[in-house]
Amino acid sequence: MTLEEIQEMLANFENRISFLENSLLGSAMSYHPEEENQEVVMKQLQEPWSKKQWNIVDQLRGEMINLKRKFLDLEALVT
Repeated sequence: MTLEEIQEMLANFENRISFLENSLLGSAMSYHPEEENQEVVMKQLQEPWSKKQWNIVDQLRGEMINLKRKFLDLEALVT
């Protein structure tokens, strides 16, 4: 496996994290207070599962940063 292939895999992984992040944002934004009861909307936005999902996204972002650092270290050793 070449450095370019690893870099492409990292970029694809980061794109998937961004897609997940945008999906979570989209589901949170899909509630329309003017069309629904404001209390129901706020309760749905504050559900614990949502926090768990964001924690997973944060963990993935942290791992992505760690992988990028390792890639840069590897790249420095090879070049």
